[in-house]
Amino acid sequence: QWQIAGVNVDQRSTPAILRQRVMQTGEPLRLRIRTDRQVPYSRIEPLLREAAEAGIGDIVFSVYQERGQ
Repeated sequence: QWQIAGVNVDQRSTPAILRQRVMQTGEPLRLRIRTDRQVPYSRIEPLLREAAEAGIGDIVFSVYQERGQ
């Protein structure tokens, strides 16, 4: 499941949405990726590439921690 600003989006629409957000704000954006260790890098890498192509260089990872750890 992919979300942008709390809204579910189709992964294929992500590049256009990222570019649109960059143009709308006119300021550097921060991309926060929330995931857990079960998600393979191969699922994250396209998002990193799309963010770079859109001009987003400030990327932060928020990792979900399992309860009891």
